[in-house]
Amino acid sequence: MSAKWDDTCLVCGIKAGNRCSSCSKAGINLAFCSPEHQKLVWKVHRRVCGPGKANPFTWPLLSEAEAEEALKHLHRPSASIRSLAPAVSTVAKAFEVFAHVKPERVARQQILYVLRAFEEARVTGLDHAEDDVGVVSHLNGLALHELCIFPQERDYTTETWYALYCHLMLANSAVLYPLRRDGSDASPLVEPEEWVDRRLARVNDLVRTRAAATHPGLAENVLAHLGAAAEMYAQETRG
Repeated sequence: MSAKWDDTCLVCGIKAGNRCSSCSKAGINLAFCSPEHQKLVWKVHRRVCGPGKANPFTWPLLSEAEAEEALKHLHRPSASIRSLAPAVSTVAKAFEVFAHVKPERVARQQILYVLRAFEEARVTGLDHAEDDVGVVSHLNGLALHELCIFPQERDYTTETWYALYCHLMLANSAVLYPLRRDGSDASPLVEPEEWVDRRLARVNDLVRTRAAATHPGLAENVLAHLGAAAEMYAQETRG
């Protein structure tokens, strides 16, 4: 990634003197310009913060409630999940179609991210007033994002650029879609447009300079997806 993004805030993109000390111990530089901006993403970031979680980026274990919810709906048809593929109607079928192997033969990290992605797809558009979503939704959303644009061959997941990409995307999600104290969605944060522009520029720069060096085809696909997402966001918010 270009040096201009070194020590810049994950939230607003300006130069920052404060680093996440736990993540620094994991060998990754995640900075915040103020305690207030760190608090904006802390509910999500703490699930992937520090050694053993931050770098390489490690999907958090499912809680008992999350696992129970996923297993309960494993074989139940869902209209929402059909959007992934015509032949997919349940989480179990989706796992078979996308992972191509039985769950017990897949690395734990792949199981976690695939299951989170399918859960996000399954619940899309449903009412979660009584569900424990909140922070989990940000993680699941990132998993669904990755499932849609990243290949199943995951040899890149131990590379630092991938960890930084995940942290940047999680922070972006947390800022764009903040949470209330009870974990439900709050009103979107009214943030300066330059914050969004800097976050997008930073992640694009990361993919062009770091991901493209070792995975050029993957980088091209990610950049195309990010461009489409940015255009859609601009249309929704700026007219």
